[in-house]
Amino acid sequence: MTPSPPARRRAVVSGFMRHRAEPTSLPASERQKISMIAAHIVRSARSTRAVKLVRLVGHADRDPGRGPAFERRISGQRAEYIRAALLDAIERASGGKYAGARIVWQIVATGASRPAIQTARSETDRARNRRVEIWLDPGGADPSSPPFVRWIQACLARVVQSRLAVTGRFDQPTRTTLGSFQTRRGLEPTSTLDMATLSSLVASCTGPPGLYCPQEGRLYSPATAALRCAPVPVTVTPATFLPAPTRTAEDAARAVLVQIGLSTPQLRTFAARGGIAAIRPIAEEMGSAALEELLRRLRYTSEKILSPPTTFDPDHPPPGIHLGPASLAPRLLLTIPGHFRELARRAPTASEAHALETIGWLLMAQLRDEVVRATGSRWWVPAPPAFVTPFANPLPPVGSDVSSLIIRRGMIDSTLDLSEYAVFFNAWNNGLPGAAWRLETGIQPSALGAGQPFYPQTIALPAVVNTAAERRQFDAAWAHRLAVTEADPRTPRGSPAWRRALSRDEPLPRNVARLLSPASMRGLELSANFPILAGNRLVRSVTVLRALEPIFTQLFQTIWALGWNDLVYQTAGAAVFRGRRPRPQVMSNHGWGGAIDVNSHENLQRAGSTGSMDPRIVAIFEAFSFVWGRCFPTPDPMHFEYCGTGC
Repeated sequence: MTPSPPARRRAVVSGFMRHRAEPTSLPASERQKISMIAAHIVRSARSTRAVKLVRLVGHADRDPGRGPAFERRISGQRAEYIRAALLDAIERASGGKYAGARIVWQIVATGASRPAIQTARSETDRARNRRVEIWLDPGGADPSSPPFVRWIQACLARVVQSRLAVTGRFDQPTRTTLGSFQTRRGLEPTSTLDMATLSSLVASCTGPPGLYCPQEGRLYSPATAALRCAPVPVTVTPATFLPAPTRTAEDAARAVLVQIGLSTPQLRTFAARGGIAAIRPIAEEMGSAALEELLRRLRYTSEKILSPPTTFDPDHPPPGIHLGPASLAPRLLLTIPGHFRELARRAPTASEAHALETIGWLLMAQLRDEVVRATGSRWWVPAPPAFVTPFANPLPPVGSDVSSLIIRRGMIDSTLDLSEYAVFFNAWNNGLPGAAWRLETGIQPSALGAGQPFYPQTIALPAVVNTAAERRQFDAAWAHRLAVTEADPRTPRGSPAWRRALSRDEPLPRNVARLLSPASMRGLELSANFPILAGNRLVRSVTVLRALEPIFTQLFQTIWALGWNDLVYQTAGAAVFRGRRPRPQVMSNHGWGGAIDVNSHENLQRAGSTGSMDPRIVAIFEAFSFVWGRCFPTPDPMHFEYCGTGC
């Protein structure tokens, strides 16, 4: 019986003869896998998950006589031979119509450092260690930034003289027209966007202002992560455009708001209530394309843009807080670091990637000050991460478009020399942000593939904690509180007074309260409310189960070290000893100190709620063994709860 092609994106061919690397030294059944993998790659080209990246990881068995250098060399040779065999098999399977040149190939030689059989006692075991792992990955996606796609479509429609609709979606008609353009320009007609095709488009049409397409850079698109509970949309929002300042900021803002879905009456209301004036400084600096990408990072409906979510009572805001459309400005400011983080994924070098992430934080602070002058409100924004600094004079090695932005915005500290600046670059490059950049871009191979929102391998994840014993004590304490409440004649079961009594956060009995402990934010800045003015008190710790305090603390510290304080900036707290809001007789999931609510104002608990949580935050919480409340029967997308071994 012919085995079916591998359904997973990982396959292994093993059984190379000792000291041999060519595929002819493999058993026939293993050679057959190469043909099946090639057929799978060819079939994938007709789907939305076309394989664009193949990573080949070669392995050897231990060879004490020839040593580690030989083991590494032959493991790399095996990967190279399998690459050549796959190229031949792809050519045969496609009838010569699917070129392997479309695929990015990565070769990794591990020697004997990662045996499949740790203690190989027989030749069969040793042969299993002589293997090549084949990882198939989309390695990217069609461009998904609507302003970028609209420019591509408009250019194609003019150059190819087609009636291609300018929709902002990279659909099948766009792919077909792109293939025609590639044929006309003597490029390989893949109907997918690559750097050569983009360069030809830019040469054929005036490039859109701010398009970040550096030489030796990459067309980066975030990949779909395999999350237990996926956000909507599931991928990180990409970025394509650097700021392109405009003198018609109000017109640009109006046009962009229409593009993202505001109706004419909504736009009129937004402007009349101060929304356009509030975001004008941001629109003036960013230009229409980058502004649209910022607004799409919010994951807001048009209703949320018209009435931005807040933790305050809209009818009774605190002094100095102006809610309604004008309060979109502080939330939009927080999208700027993330926008530049995604631009950094397109950067050709680590130096330029660090510069872009740094610009994101510096620019957010600068534009906050310009919003102050426009609105009179000095909004709070999180402090920058440890790797952020003004730039040295002379500038570090970056492209002309990035250096022009730095100079134009006055981000240079003339007293800082390159050796002092290098301290901040090294903090980024040798720390978690640099590791994330290398893994996401595929510069450093990972079994997860490129473009993932978070890579657990970059940290030492804490051991899973069994909280069953502590939870039983909290359950007993809740049962006692429920019994006392229902025995009180003032709070009969089911009455409004009963509901109010059980919905209040009340002190725990001393024997249970000792099971709780504060978890420090470790540099992460969160506010209890949003938006708030600068100078307001921030949350420095939250109360959690003592056994989970090291996990919460490491989680907060990791988010801060990655520079993700723009993605998590508000919390409604962790441990509260009260009943659930819909069913107050049942203890809240927060009651035992194993859950936290973040960005609560825009992730409300209600039927059909998807919230606006960034995939990076979902991914890191899941890596730390938390479950996300969006997938609860009644979705609660602000809620992350420790699940340990029960995830």
